[in-house]
Amino acid sequence: MFWGFGCDVFGRRWAFNLTLGITSVFGFIAAGSPNFAAIGCFAALWSFGVGGNLPVDSAIFLEFLPGSHQYLLTVLSIDWAIAQVIATLVAWPLLGNLTCQEDEACTKSKNMGWRYFVICMGGLAMIMFFIRFVCFTIYESPKYLMGKGKDEDAVRIAFLPYIQATRGASFGDGSTYVTYRNALIIAVLGVPGALLGGALVEVPRLGRRGTLALATAATGAFLYASTTAADSSSLLGWNCAYNFTSNVI
Repeated sequence: MFWGFGCDVFGRRWAFNLTLGITSVFGFIAAGSPNFAAIGCFAALWSFGVGGNLPVDSAIFLEFLPGSHQYLLTVLSIDWAIAQVIATLVAWPLLGNLTCQEDEACTKSKNMGWRYFVICMGGLAMIMFFIRFVCFTIYESPKYLMGKGKDEDAVRIAFLPYIQATRGASFGDGSTYVTYRNALIIAVLGVPGALLGGALVEVPRLGRRGTLALATAATGAFLYASTTAADSSSLLGWNCAYNFTSNVI
């Protein structure tokens, strides 16, 4: 409940990183527990992090995912299956060889398996925690930013403009004013596109099938070409062409 509501308050990015950090820290601390009560307390605390990891990760994944590929959210559960395999492979030699048996006197030195196991799991979580910070950058969810009224930030990081920016494109005029001005220009060009489509279907030997085929091919070509845009003007031009031909369909 905390992470579900919390990521709407302080953002998905912080929650995404903190869940692994909390899990790893309390996993390490739990390995030094002097008694069962301490183990229970630290297990509850690391579970607080684990419990937030799945909903927060799923929320980020889903909010950046196109609607046509949302089925991949179900495939994301494979991570849990892989994690179970890794945890079992680590637990097998440690708990199998370093755990007290029922018919022998149990000392701390003979029962270190579970401590080593928790240290290993905490270490893996800590490694993943640092990888999230060092190896790649998690950007805040556009949905969260729009919910906070930060429309300019949402536009700046969302979808195609962000992808192009990572490849060297420069869009220095990404203000809300320019964004909606360009959106209006693109939308207006859809009107003549629809009128042209109505005229082309009456052309002999072209008809509905020919019009649909040509317009679909042109739409795909313009959409693909838009990924080459290096500035705002060229992106606007490709998007205008794309919207024009898509309304012919």
